[in-house]
Amino acid sequence: MISRDQLKEKPIDEELVKNRDRHNVVISDNGEISVLVGAEADKFQERYVSKFYSYKNEFKGRVASKGYAKGKAKIVLKDTDFSKLKQGDILVVISTGPDYVPIMKKSAAIIAEEGSITSHVSVISREFRIPCIVGVDYITNILKDGDLVEVDADKGIIRKIK
Repeated sequence: MISRDQLKEKPIDEELVKNRDRHNVVISDNGEISVLVGAEADKFQERYVSKFYSYKNEFKGRVASKGYAKGKAKIVLKDTDFSKLKQGDILVVISTGPDYVPIMKKSAAIIAEEGSITSHVSVISREFRIPCIVGVDYITNILKDGDLVEVDADKGIIRKIK
């Protein structure tokens, strides 16, 4: 944590703020707190989080829009990834905003790490009748582009087939 007095003492490192906003990991070890950002956070996540889930082939989340679909997963984390998604692919995101609507329309199903039944991804997926599951922790790190997945959005289950 940064106190008000510390903020007055020296300017804020804007690059550090951007990295923390993009990706960070907070570790509490016997009362001592460490914050990893950027490449350090990526390495930690790859080493501990992704490997922890890598043996699993089935994941659960909350149903946002019912239905069933099977297809290739495409991980979309920013607008420069939009071109990866082809008609009938499974869109895998952290969350969505209005700029995602054109690619959402092309997807066979949507899986999101964040969201509730009233979030953008949920409302739009219901509007277009696209199966959607939200609240699937770390799914953008677990699935890889091209993984064959089955989305059972009647039960809130995602299965990695291949």
